[in-house]
Amino acid sequence: MQALSICKKVMVIGLVFYLTAHSLQGMLRSTPRFSPQLPKTSKLPVPLLVKAFRWNAKQDHHASVRSILKDAEAQGMHVFRPVVDALGQGFLFWAVKAGSTDYLDSGLDVSKDDLRDVFFRRDERGYTLFLKAVELGHIAMVEKMLTLAWNSGFGPEVFAQVTVAPQGSANSCLYGRNALHIAVRRKGKIEMVKRLLEIGLSTGWIEELLAAVLEDGTTPLMSAVRLGRRDCMKMIIDAVKKDVSLSQQVLKAKDRRGFSPLRHAVLMCDRESIQFLLEAMINCYQNALNNHTITFSRTFPGVIEIFQEELDDSPDEVLLIQEILEENDICLE
Repeated sequence: MQALSICKKVMVIGLVFYLTAHSLQGMLRSTPRFSPQLPKTSKLPVPLLVKAFRWNAKQDHHASVRSILKDAEAQGMHVFRPVVDALGQGFLFWAVKAGSTDYLDSGLDVSKDDLRDVFFRRDERGYTLFLKAVELGHIAMVEKMLTLAWNSGFGPEVFAQVTVAPQGSANSCLYGRNALHIAVRRKGKIEMVKRLLEIGLSTGWIEELLAAVLEDGTTPLMSAVRLGRRDCMKMIIDAVKKDVSLSQQVLKAKDRRGFSPLRHAVLMCDRESIQFLLEAMINCYQNALNNHTITFSRTFPGVIEIFQEELDDSPDEVLLIQEILEENDICLE
């Protein structure tokens, strides 16, 4: 009987502990997420607003950051301006990351720093504001920045920006990417690739955009081929097809290993990319000669000679090219 009584007491105590813990857990879950340092109230001093901004921005609590900025704006420019100045580039990089065009405009308007200096500062990854906007796919921001930079006299320099390895980084080969490299590498950012090419064509900076290379000599077209981004690959080739000289430069470019875009496609056994690159090279070749046409016959098997230089005289690769040419009835007459 005594043992049974002890057992009942233990069960009761355990139940009380369980209910208490469960109640506390529910209370914690229902607590709204906000900076732990600050109460939810307006008219906070600038140092606390800055501290709250940094904490919430680091945690990607964009809604809380917007609430903090609204508090600052509600108190007037004599509060909002010091907040922006105290945050410096941190404010502008947050605006880009959050996709907040309005706060990007506000930050640029009230910043005490020289506009050129603002556009060329970098974050901890070696990205500028422009390159960050490209990476995140914010087309409207990219257009605003380029317009502002062009009107200020340094648009081409911003458009040509590349990522820089942070001091002490052991992966310098991953840096040196320009805007097109970044857009090609970001899956789902095809509209950004399209817009960058359009801007390059309209401003006359398309050659610089396409000719940019990484430390290993990789061009944006090579990146597209190696990543299997056929949509990007086709956009790049279509953008230059009317310019014979630029087409040759883009299609025949080689990295430090001596590999062209076609060679990369062959090494990956990507038959669709190989076919598209072959057709593009034949088109480029015929345009250069001005008296050849692409036909659907096999009367000129010597077409393979056009690609010998690209394939490093490898019999297997030449055979694969010839196979694809014959399968698709592509030939030069």
